[in-house]
Amino acid sequence: MQLWFLTTEYPPFYGGGIGTYMQHATRMFARAGHDVTVILPGDEDGVEHPEDRIEVVRFRRGDMFLGSEVLPDTEPDGHPAFPHNVMSHWPALSYQFADAVQKLLATGGSPGLIEVQDYGGIGYYLLQKKWLGYAGLAEIPLIVHLHTPTFEILALDQYPDCRLPEYWVGQMEKFCITAADGLLCPSRFLRGRILQAMTNGESGPDIEVMPLPFEFPATGEAGAELNEAEKTFVYVGRLELRKGVLPLLECCERLWEAGERFTLLMVGGDTDFYTRGVTVGEYLRRRYRRRLEDGRLQFAGKVPPDECARLVARAWAVLVPSLYENFPLTCVEAMHAGKLVIGSSAGGQAEMIGGEECGEVFDWAVDGALESALRKVLRMPAGEVAAAGARARERIMEMTAYRNVLARRMDFYERIKRRGREARLFPAVNRFDRRWTPSRPAPAPAGEPGLLSVVIPFYNMGRYIEETVQSALASTYRPLEIVVVDDGSDDPESLAVLEALPSSLPDPVRVVHTPNRGLAAARNTGAENARGEYLALLDADDLVEPEFYARCVEILRRYDNISLVYSWVRFFDSAKGCFIANNLEFPYLLAHNMLAAICVLKRSDFLAFARNKPRLSAGLEDYESWISLYEAGRLGVCIPEFLTRYRVRRDSMLRGMNDHAVLFMYDEIVRLHAATYRRYGDELFRLLNTNGASFAWNSPGDNWQSAERRVRWLEERLRQVEEEAQTLRSGGAAPCFADPAEMGVKMALWTLVRALRRKVKKILFRPN
Repeated sequence: MQLWFLTTEYPPFYGGGIGTYMQHATRMFARAGHDVTVILPGDEDGVEHPEDRIEVVRFRRGDMFLGSEVLPDTEPDGHPAFPHNVMSHWPALSYQFADAVQKLLATGGSPGLIEVQDYGGIGYYLLQKKWLGYAGLAEIPLIVHLHTPTFEILALDQYPDCRLPEYWVGQMEKFCITAADGLLCPSRFLRGRILQAMTNGESGPDIEVMPLPFEFPATGEAGAELNEAEKTFVYVGRLELRKGVLPLLECCERLWEAGERFTLLMVGGDTDFYTRGVTVGEYLRRRYRRRLEDGRLQFAGKVPPDECARLVARAWAVLVPSLYENFPLTCVEAMHAGKLVIGSSAGGQAEMIGGEECGEVFDWAVDGALESALRKVLRMPAGEVAAAGARARERIMEMTAYRNVLARRMDFYERIKRRGREARLFPAVNRFDRRWTPSRPAPAPAGEPGLLSVVIPFYNMGRYIEETVQSALASTYRPLEIVVVDDGSDDPESLAVLEALPSSLPDPVRVVHTPNRGLAAARNTGAENARGEYLALLDADDLVEPEFYARCVEILRRYDNISLVYSWVRFFDSAKGCFIANNLEFPYLLAHNMLAAICVLKRSDFLAFARNKPRLSAGLEDYESWISLYEAGRLGVCIPEFLTRYRVRRDSMLRGMNDHAVLFMYDEIVRLHAATYRRYGDELFRLLNTNGASFAWNSPGDNWQSAERRVRWLEERLRQVEEEAQTLRSGGAAPCFADPAEMGVKMALWTLVRALRRKVKKILFRPN
């Protein structure tokens, strides 16, 4: 079988357990005769073959070009950094992954199955395109392998989990879980936590639990002699709050104060301690300075794998004290090395250790549990510790042996390949959310089957209407009708253009005249007068690409639960730029609009659920209708391409709204949907409290929603980096001071921050 893996980590460059998993998984499959392709980002495009039957395809990350200078009229997708110039890191990387897969398919690649990591939502756009029917993707099963999703760990690391764009990355991960053809997970612990997070413990997606493959290298130092005179506990992993390092040190401090003699060696890189404004390592070094001085506490930092194995081999025992863990490969490696492991119950390490014969499992919820476990192991004779380590080695070797994992994995893959999916229902992030309670049935289809009615509200827009109508008529989709609703225009020139419109175009155009009642009423009138099964909304100054309508109708036909289809939007006329739309979902939609009103709907659903409300006279009438539609259980989905054009005019209705008008319209929307806002109140509060007033947000995957606040931070970072770069330059004559690698990193960071400053200024003055 041809197997493709999408990952952000693969040897020799990786930062954690995913990279180690990829090393062993690809080797396991390749040695069994399967052809493996690994797709991941890199500094350059390239292909390499590290082992027989393993191909590694790297695509160049767009963020490397964020500092590039471009011409003022450059389109967003013409920037060399695209899509990183319009999205934050993880959404942009996800888009690049999908693009890389499509390019490989176009060259003749034909995988039997694709597996993608959950972390960072890197499969988001690939799964979106698969469900939208992109060529070559529909028949390929996509497996999402659950490691440790962002939406689960942010709060454990004391990071505001509703801050954008990190919150949106979590939503991307949830979509991947919902949209995958199959879900794979190494531990029962993680399976339970994912189901709890997504379904509140009720029925949810099927998740197959299966250990990770791992075989210890022959050069490992298993069985190194234990030193009873200097007992050292070794912790291997990042200095991260989620890993339990704070309560671990607190426990060790109590034992040291009580006279216990042992050393704690901490091996691994550092992470941010967000709520303290320092790194975790800095915090621990400051708090436990006395223990560093007396040698009881030691930090080895991040070391090469061989050095790490040497340190573990000489440990009295290895500690895995995590507050939340999946299937930690540090535990796997320690047990393979014949080490007794003391692990918390909060993760797959407990499932690996099993009973007391292989190690100790403690529960953080039980006071003193870790202290008891440490005391017990400290008092064990060396022979007993070694015997427990030997039993641990036997247990984990059987659990992770390639031959055992391979048989189970291939059986799972074959089951997924044979399994059909609910082809008529598009996956929704809120599918398992008890707060989302759609109860209204979809109405029967209305109108002439297959006919698309393009409704164009018109008020004194004679300058633009002909170009807009011609744009719609250039559509590749047929049958199609144009319905222009004149909302009581009083400009003579516009009326003259409108009167001549039906005879000036090759296709028939119907004009419906009404008294001036506002945009909402005009849209409703157009929908009522339309004859088609499908309804396209198009403002009188906007444009669509020729294939837009055909693509939208195809999706509406395919899925019973989709009522609304739209695309990314390109700005033109008075400003360049774009809007990256996304699928509708609660609660984000309750805070901020997720699309522009250039879209296609099932007309019966618009009339039943999404009529524009005339009381929203100042604007946002389209936004409110999307909320109504989603409340009814009708989905809105986005084609991730620029297929529509939004004209930016200085005299537009939207730009004419002041803050008072915007806030009042939001108040009206909340009053219209009070019950729904109450159901999502806690999450909405955190979103707004973290990111500021939602009317100032942009797309959820954009990391510049809080630009006004972030600009000060960026300016300060720029000053610091410039000072460091200057110091490095001035110290260039002293080789011992200016390491070339460090200088390269600093200069690259300096260049990037300069680009970020330009980006901030651009965003701050972006037209609405």
